[in-house]
Amino acid sequence: MIMSRTNVRRASVRRVSVLRALALALAAGAVASRASAQDLPLKRPPVTAITAACPARPSATEATVATQHDEANRLASLGEAAELEGNHTAARDYYAQAAKLDPREPSIAYRLAREHEEIPDTASAVREYCRYLSIAQGSSDTAQTTARIRALVPRSTLTRGENVARSFARGLSRYDAQDWDGSATAFSAAIEGDTVLADAYYDRALVRQHQGRIIDAIHDLDRYLALDPTADDATAVSGRVAEMRGSFPSTGTAVALGIIPGGGQFYTHQPLLGAFLLAAAGGGVFLAIQSKTVTVLVDSTFTGPFGTTYTQQVPVQEKQHPNTIAGLGIAGAAMVIGMVDAALVAHARSSGVNETGSEAHMAWVPVIAPMSGGRMALGLSLTP
Repeated sequence: MIMSRTNVRRASVRRVSVLRALALALAAGAVASRASAQDLPLKRPPVTAITAACPARPSATEATVATQHDEANRLASLGEAAELEGNHTAARDYYAQAAKLDPREPSIAYRLAREHEEIPDTASAVREYCRYLSIAQGSSDTAQTTARIRALVPRSTLTRGENVARSFARGLSRYDAQDWDGSATAFSAAIEGDTVLADAYYDRALVRQHQGRIIDAIHDLDRYLALDPTADDATAVSGRVAEMRGSFPSTGTAVALGIIPGGGQFYTHQPLLGAFLLAAAGGGVFLAIQSKTVTVLVDSTFTGPFGTTYTQQVPVQEKQHPNTIAGLGIAGAAMVIGMVDAALVAHARSSGVNETGSEAHMAWVPVIAPMSGGRMALGLSLTP
């Protein structure tokens, strides 16, 4: 059939329109992905060699009630008296009890650290000095307290803290430059040096969203919430995690759409495999409906001139569909493979990760294998 120039032009316009719509959809998806990654702001805490060298992060607690505050002050006064008497063990014990009742009071944390240092209990002293810095941010004696920590911790610990601080700063600068790979590598190095640096997990999660590594981003945000469950932005972070988890495909929907060959693959973002299965199913249906006209001999009964009957074979033309079973088999196989693949991929993506913590799924991929006689076989292989 010969198409007119007008029809050709219309077909071309339709193809351009489809391609333009597809491009706009992809661009919108990319913009949405970038926007979603920016829903949560990047954290820029003052990570230094000292803060990174601190052995533990202070846990946030509820506000101290008045009775606890009064009792903490009474115990702190007893600690001061014991300190003046030179009984540092008793003073430490009083301050430790007061700190349990009022963990947010900076003066108690500092005095407890000094008594640990006097005993001496270096590790406990460093821990309390670190706690003091975290709850007395901006105090006038920050530099003095930092110098005390620097004098107490081993040089190797300071070196590790310096490396963590540099890596974290590099992660921020690479993020600002939109170098997602470089930023992720830097934040990962900071985490390797300090596995309880919650803000590094948080910031790396934002980077991984930009990289499209959504499952890894979820894991980082989960780790952030585990390390700092009472963070000011815990509710916002939890909501973002729930939103990301909800973006993964549903197994039931994937199976239902898989009834149409290729439908489950388009739903699970496997367009090439979807197109292959759709083409295979279409080819199978086309093969099944193919017919040919053949001449066959059919027994027919005739009546002779004297009333007698006789049987004779006569040629008759009829239509046959010799490839119906094969064609329907191909179409059915495409549908079944599509449903199984869509279910596997949707389940793997929505249920989590493999042993290494990365996204895992099974997928069918087209393969071509040589056969005897110089023929080639086209099929599918299930691969991780």
